[in-house]
Amino acid sequence: MTPLQAANAALREQRHDDAIRGYLRILLTTPTLGQFIHTNLQLARRRYRAARRQAERPRVQVCGCDLAQNAAGRAHTLAQLYEPLAEVSILGAIFPHPNRTGLWPPLGASRIPIRAFPADGGDFPAQAVLHVLDQPADLVHLSKPRMPNILFGILYKLVWGARILVDIDDEDLAFVNAETPLHLEDYLHRHVRLPPLDELTKGDWTRLG
Repeated sequence: MTPLQAANAALREQRHDDAIRGYLRILLTTPTLGQFIHTNLQLARRRYRAARRQAERPRVQVCGCDLAQNAAGRAHTLAQLYEPLAEVSILGAIFPHPNRTGLWPPLGASRIPIRAFPADGGDFPAQAVLHVLDQPADLVHLSKPRMPNILFGILYKLVWGARILVDIDDEDLAFVNAETPLHLEDYLHRHVRLPPLDELTKGDWTRLG
């Protein structure tokens, strides 16, 4: 069975989340097929959202901008608030740090499921797409307005039609020695293109976030 046949079969069998994953993986590998699967993808997404509205407990995804540092503690606190009300888990990348490797240690004892993955520089967006595909959510709560989180939010909106909340306890400008944000239109007017994707946690992306 080809990937397209498998996605179509999932749609017929009302496995709408599998159909969405299947169609989007096809788009990732063979974008030219987009015109042939667009209608079925949109149908799968509508049916998936309709089914999820009837679910007894919503799926909530709390996204942390970097699960290697203590900001991950705030993401965990947000997840704990949802725990009595929803199926909740935490998603986030682990970005390289000179003095830290792996998950922020206090999260090691968490009873809430955590999906943390090592960020691979400029390939982070592709990694994020795959993790979002594997972890459906009805509501996504972004802990901090950092660019990795914003990317998670955009993807969850596009893929699963999730509602997005952003928790802004700090704009994080001080962490990149900045005092003011950057506006996307002004930045593109001056630089023509966006900053490199392997600098998502650095100054310009943080100010854009």
